[in-house]
Amino acid sequence: MPRSLTVGQLIRQLQDLDPDQPARLAINPDWPFSHYVGRVLDADGAVFIAEDGQEGYLPHGVGIQLDWLTGSNPVNARDSHDAPWSPDAPDAAHVVTGILDGPGWTVDDDSLPATYSAPGGHPWVRHDDDGWLYEARKAPEADPTWHVHFTSSVPADAIRAFTAALLATS
Repeated sequence: MPRSLTVGQLIRQLQDLDPDQPARLAINPDWPFSHYVGRVLDADGAVFIAEDGQEGYLPHGVGIQLDWLTGSNPVNARDSHDAPWSPDAPDAAHVVTGILDGPGWTVDDDSLPATYSAPGGHPWVRHDDDGWLYEARKAPEADPTWHVHFTSSVPADAIRAFTAALLATS
């Protein structure tokens, strides 16, 4: 797929579709949302299709077809209704703890505050009523070399994405 479509290429892709079907824009593979299509402008030598507000999360199946999400990656998995995880949902902690249940990770306490340790004792992750605390230490009892704190107001999807990125690089 070319990086820049022409109007003719776009028309050819749309010509066999139901003209009464709603059109949406899929935006940003890192935070996949569905947006309403707004005005179309011919200006400065190009045609611009404006975004006209966010509809909601992009359906998981659409993300898979766009190669933005995978069906087997728990980091990108949503429930069967494609509903977003809510930071105040009773199981919001599951979006991170499901990732930390990987090989080698240990949980020091099954109740709050739950503390997860990577193999070797670092990084270290704690979940409590105030949110999530991430720390890296050179040794389990050493002072942290860095830390990040996400309050309970941070969306669970953002914390999940941070955790996935951290584990992908560790």
